[in-house]
Amino acid sequence: MSVLVAGGTGGCGQLVVQRLVKQGRSVRVLTRNPQRASQLGSVEVYQGTVLSQEDCHRAVESCRAIVCTVGATVDDVGGQLVDGDGIINLARAAVDAKVERFILVSSLGVGDSWGWMPYPVQWFFQFHGEVPILQEKARSETYVRSAGIAWTILRPGFLTNSSMRAEPLLLPPSGRVPGITSRQAVADVVVRCLESDRAVRQTFTVVDNWLRKAIWRGEPVRLNVPWHA
Repeated sequence: MSVLVAGGTGGCGQLVVQRLVKQGRSVRVLTRNPQRASQLGSVEVYQGTVLSQEDCHRAVESCRAIVCTVGATVDDVGGQLVDGDGIINLARAAVDAKVERFILVSSLGVGDSWGWMPYPVQWFFQFHGEVPILQEKARSETYVRSAGIAWTILRPGFLTNSSMRAEPLLLPPSGRVPGITSRQAVADVVVRCLESDRAVRQTFTVVDNWLRKAIWRGEPVRLNVPWHA
């Protein structure tokens, strides 16, 4: 399966690319800065941005799956955000190209997950000016769900660079865990979701496994693709 990773030179995107390459997959990366892709190994590199419909259509051509890990920073707020129009452009291109799978890495705090988050966490997002980004993510999530493609939406918690020490905890959207998620855990779940029919048209919260004992008491979601340490 040939896979396009949009944002493949970012923190999560690089780890997704590395896992796919290890599996022997054909990988294409869409990035604004192709020099950052020099350490990714044997991948196709397309320079461009998801804010360009032309770049999106060019990048998705002949790909069977798309992983979207793009994300804005607070410095980008005030203009057109990749989290909104950019993801929508990519999803439209996926529909036109008849792409089989679309994995979107979103965020906790988006959509219905905002209302149940503790006030200190809401305050954190508000204080750091990230609410407009979350609103754009909610808009693009809604579009992806209605686009007529086999989608999966992942909402990780606060991202860290720590090591993945156990199988990531995969929860339904109602799983109220405003937690912490390593980027390695996100990459692991992304790659397994590409092969799991249990992930199609599903939204999952992704957090590190230790939160199961600390906070979560329910039954996690199990993908029918095994996890490997």
